[in-house]
Amino acid sequence: MRFFNILCMLVLFQFCSHSDNITDYYVDKNANGNNNGTSWSNAWESFSDIEWNQIQPGNIIYISGGTDSTVYNENLYVQASGTAANPITIRNSYDANHNGKVILDGTYSFVSGVPTVDAIVFDKGNGPGEEYVTIKGLELWNWRRGIYLRYATNVITFDSVRIINFHARGIDLIANDIDEGSDSSTFQNMYIISPIDVPYQTDAFYVKYGSNVILRDSYLHIRNRSDVNSHSDVIQTNPVRGFKVYNNVMICDSNSYGIVYIAGAISDDGTGDSVIIYNNYMYAGGVWRNGSEPWLNALNPEFAQRWAALGFVPAPHYIAHNTVVVQGPWFAAAHIVAPTTMVNNILVQFKGSPDHTPPLSGFDYVNGYLWMENFRNSGVPDVDSMKNNLMWTEWSTGKFRGGPFVGNGNSGKAYSWSDWVNTFGGTGVNGDPLFVDKIGHVADQGTLDGELQSGSPAINAGEDIQALIEGMGLPWTDINGNPRDSTPDIGAYQYVP
Repeated sequence: MRFFNILCMLVLFQFCSHSDNITDYYVDKNANGNNNGTSWSNAWESFSDIEWNQIQPGNIIYISGGTDSTVYNENLYVQASGTAANPITIRNSYDANHNGKVILDGTYSFVSGVPTVDAIVFDKGNGPGEEYVTIKGLELWNWRRGIYLRYATNVITFDSVRIINFHARGIDLIANDIDEGSDSSTFQNMYIISPIDVPYQTDAFYVKYGSNVILRDSYLHIRNRSDVNSHSDVIQTNPVRGFKVYNNVMICDSNSYGIVYIAGAISDDGTGDSVIIYNNYMYAGGVWRNGSEPWLNALNPEFAQRWAALGFVPAPHYIAHNTVVVQGPWFAAAHIVAPTTMVNNILVQFKGSPDHTPPLSGFDYVNGYLWMENFRNSGVPDVDSMKNNLMWTEWSTGKFRGGPFVGNGNSGKAYSWSDWVNTFGGTGVNGDPLFVDKIGHVADQGTLDGELQSGSPAINAGEDIQALIEGMGLPWTDINGNPRDSTPDIGAYQYVP
């Protein structure tokens, strides 16, 4: 299954049955009845008409998409809670004449071309917030933020929500302290894509103080190429306590100035609150612009000193079966700062060529004048924590460079694959992974993935970590659901003939 199957999956919304004794409510901007929400003919005509004090645990609020699509020029401010047994659900409809796309469009809020309103909001200040709410099957276009969870909003699930052309953050979970942040929120089957050129930071997924967050089975794409912004990252957490990120495609286009995954994670005592990064495809297209740029990294789990000053310690990170690809100048595949176990990952650099971007004056396309180590560390991890990875660079100046490491009684940088294996006792594979996609030579980087060709050195080269993965509650399958065995392929994708 290729990348496009993910897009198909996003439009196949699941429809769950519910007990007849639970009330359904309806929203339809084109209704002309009693406007009390009790039926399609008497539906609430706007989100502001919803009588939140009537909404009880187990209720479902259906939103009409008409026969093809319906555009709502207003945001949705959720003000009710469900329970663990009976969550509240707000979703698109599958009823005839109401099963078109439900589109919330924030263009009405633009001031000088910039949106000023967030699409879906949970916000109770710094007090207890809403709990046990599921939102499903909506499209959010042209908002400041697509989803905004502020403070203690707990057990909120977003499923099959498309966020298109957000101008600040696609998803934003924010609080002032870890104990008052959103807890146990899940984001699944999401589609999040930024504008192409806006002069400010556009993060797809951002968390400032959250706990037990899950992001899975989603597509996130940063296209913002503006010179006038800070990092436009696919994922940034600042920090999080307990984080599962799996089965996602995450892309930063060429000239998008940001990191695919920069995630700060903390723990109260260092024994729990782990971070699991599994089965993801991460791509960074390089910064091909002229001028000096800072070094960037596609994969960057971190722990900042400011969190240590608050009494936290680093959370353990498990990074397994990811495919991390960078192409072009200024990018490393990975920079590891937090305590990390890395197994069965592909970490590669392609020199490529900027077929779809202006050439970079003075860039050495043969030797990689601006190339970096493809694997960097802060601290000196033991090579035994980094097993059976495929690490390779296309630059002619070397096939691998990284560090510092400690192993075999030695400490320092590895300037070649021979150093890695013979000096430090490292394991793994050093070779072109032979992707099906021609990295660096496609017009639309958003279509890339890490599927393998026949003959790839990644095939059957991984370590059997089934017990570790299933012990974390994750499936022993690849990003597309293909089963793995005791000799898995390295990376996110199993080779399928």
